Amino acid sequence: MTRRLLLLTALYLLTQLFAAQHSCAETLALRESPRRLTFNADSLDVAGENIVAEGNVTIAWDGKVLTADHARYERDKGTVVAEGDVLLVDMEGNRVECESVSLNMETLEGEIRQGNLYLADSGYKISAKSLRRTGELTYEATDASFTACDGSSPSWRFDADWLKVRIEEFLTGGNAVFRVEEVPVLYTPWLIYPAKTQRTTGFLPPKAGWTTRGGTELKIPFYWAFADNADITMTTDYKSRLGVGETFDLRYILAEGHDGNFKVKLLHDKEEDDNEAEVKGEHLSRFSRDDLLDLKVDYVSDASDYREDSETLELRGIVRKESRVYGAHTMEPGTLFLLGRWTQALLEPQGDTLQQLPRMGFYGVETPLVYGINSFTEAEATRFKRDEGVDGDRFRVNHGLTKGFGDNSGWLRLGAGYRYNYYDLNSETYEKSGPWVEADGRVALGRQWGSALHVVEPNINWRWEERNRDDEVEYFDEEDIFKDSSTIFLGLTNRLLDTESLRELFLLEFGREVGVRHLTRDGFASVNWENYRAVMELSPFVNTKLRLDGEYADDEGGRFNRWAGLLTAKDRRGDEIRFERNFIRGEADYLDGGLIIPFNESVSASYRNRFSLRDDIRLEDETGLKFSHPCWEVTLTYSRVYMADEDRIDYRYYATVTLAGLNRLGKFRW
Repeated sequence: MTRRLLLLTALYLLTQLFAAQHSCAETLALRESPRRLTFNADSLDVAGENIVAEGNVTIAWDGKVLTADHARYERDKGTVVAEGDVLLVDMEGNRVECESVSLNMETLEGEIRQGNLYLADSGYKISAKSLRRTGELTYEATDASFTACDGSSPSWRFDADWLKVRIEEFLTGGNAVFRVEEVPVLYTPWLIYPAKTQRTTGFLPPKAGWTTRGGTELKIPFYWAFADNADITMTTDYKSRLGVGETFDLRYILAEGHDGNFKVKLLHDKEEDDNEAEVKGEHLSRFSRDDLLDLKVDYVSDASDYREDSETLELRGIVRKESRVYGAHTMEPGTLFLLGRWTQALLEPQGDTLQQLPRMGFYGVETPLVYGINSFTEAEATRFKRDEGVDGDRFRVNHGLTKGFGDNSGWLRLGAGYRYNYYDLNSETYEKSGPWVEADGRVALGRQWGSALHVVEPNINWRWEERNRDDEVEYFDEEDIFKDSSTIFLGLTNRLLDTESLRELFLLEFGREVGVRHLTRDGFASVNWENYRAVMELSPFVNTKLRLDGEYADDEGGRFNRWAGLLTAKDRRGDEIRFERNFIRGEADYLDGGLIIPFNESVSASYRNRFSLRDDIRLEDETGLKFSHPCWEVTLTYSRVYMADEDRIDYRYYATVTLAGLNRLGKFRW
């Protein structure tokens, strides 16, 4: 019994000793107007106006935290001196790591010795033998280095005898050496680098290259953030064989809901001794939920040169450009609108191009009448204008009644109405009119198979039209078509959905239209089956998709009028493949394929090829090599482009180099 009592007593004493060793940390809180300071350390000694902290020191104030091995706080001066593994962090994520620091706790001005300064918003890092904070946004350093690379061994940096940093302006330095992987590459007696956490005014990375048509090319962009709600990028575009051009890219926000961007490109072609221009942009104003104004400009001064100089096949394939002004006011009965559209033809004579200047009208919503019957009205007035050919005015009205039945699992919608067009063309008047009846129905059938949901949706649409009056007039658009017809469209949609991932695994849409004319006692006088139309999408795996769509005609033994296929796939390693084929009977048949292969996290290669099977010629191919790093990126591309107008190949080489932080445009504010 005595031995057990002695053992319990010894265990109790050991427990109390262990607890005493782990509760020796001391905490002190001070109210230093206007700040509250909290000290925590293994040992705190208050001697007059000084507080000395030893071991695992933590000082917190105004959202800032300082940790060190030793610290001394002088209350009368409001300064702290800390030594040994010093770390200072603020709420924005900026931090200082150093051997020792002496600073004013109110202004944060002071000196940092053998330390690193990291600015979170910009990602900039400054290491220095001596670093002084001389103001709220200014620093001075001696025997220093600067980089926008993270990590202890940055792949590039500037070493300088001295550095001065003013946040939101620039970093400057003297006797600087630019190093890549510790290898000196460039010496400069004076260094300047943007040091803004928001948008940065300054030069952006240049793009260099060579093309057969343009010769040596160099693009040097300069970014000017002249206001919080606007900026402009001005790019000098030098082409040794063509001349020098300028591009102005403006972004702006006039007020909340009123914003836009416009690009103007100018080039003096020294070969032809003329000036070329391109203007492209859009402005959108939302005055309220019910009112908007949309302005779009798209114009080139020389259509042939635009197609030749465009960098992508998509741009070279553009056959027309459209500019417009659109305004709309929405109210309870419907929407009033005004549209002015001007079209620039790039291949056809501009004089034959039809313009809509202007088009105005009212689109009414379906308004309830009685017994679930709704009424709607559409009214438009359009002025068609062109230099050559028939032009004039068209007034169009379409009034109808509708009634719907059913819910999401199945519904039927019936409609009937009357269309009327009035024309005033070249001082002559014409009319077109006729009634119409329409029925549209759909049923949704579904069944669950584990996590897969199979949905089948058959649908049918029937429309009957009759011509009461059909004067022969110039065709402007589909609203000019009036005919005696009765057509039925039969469709079927098949879907397979994964309910767990909410992903569509399979889709098949199939349909065909049949025209039925002159219903008599003996049956249909004529039945005209139109072409088959189908779309299929298959996505058995994430990031893998096959899409096929086309139109098939069963006349003359059966043939496709058009079809297209697209396969895209991407694996976990980052390999990507894309293959597409497009066929339009009598017009085009081409292949478009490409792939991206990442060799590792830093190097990837890409290839793309477009080939015309119809003309047996390569339209375009491009080979690219990208070297990526958190601190920099280098992209090299080589492409061959077929110039159809000149029946030749244009060879193009480009190189782009980017350093981290140099091309930061920052946040756009208003």
